[in-house]
Amino acid sequence: MRVNIQFSVNAEEIPDRIIDLVKEAESSLAFLHNDNFLIETKKFVDDKNILKAIDRLALVRNELAEIDFRLDDCMTILGGYQKLLMGETLDHSFEAADEENE
Repeated sequence: MRVNIQFSVNAEEIPDRIIDLVKEAESSLAFLHNDNFLIETKKFVDDKNILKAIDRLALVRNELAEIDFRLDDCMTILGGYQKLLMGETLDHSFEAADEENE
């Protein structure tokens, strides 16, 4: 079962946290790439062991779904980070305009 968790970090930590999450996804992809699931699946199919082939494909699909969830989390976090950065830019623009008007 998947659950969402929430915790606070300093805004300056967000880029490093995102990179760590992307590295995690990349490692999972590398594992899948090196796992030879195509060779195993082909062997199961050639041996008419269709249920094992289906199980093998299901495992790969589940791992791909986990990677997709992780990348979606990264996109959501980065979207919020972008809004934060835009808000800071707007705040600085308003401060500069206020200073000019004084």
